Amino acid sequence: MSKTAAEVKVIADDAQADLDAAMPAMNAAVGALNALSKNDINEIKSFAKPPPLVQTVMSPSPTPHPSPSPNPNPDPSPNSTRNPNPKP
Repeated sequence: MSKTAAEVKVIADDAQADLDAAMPAMNAAVGALNALSKNDINEIKSFAKPPPLVQTVMSPSPTPHPSPSPNPNPDPSPNSTRNPNPKP
């Protein structure tokens, strides 16, 4: 086994261990979501001001997304065929 393959295996094993540790919590969360009924949601919606913990759970959490590069294709040289507006 090459050095790179061994390094990849260590990373993969570590990632698998993290996944194995997280799966019970994820499965419990999915089970809790599946146990919700439409009446449960309507009850929460009917609160004029839900309790703070309910507000926390029901508030959307921001998901970080990589911001797009302002210029994904850097300006090529003036003579490049990729440049749609070559300089004279």
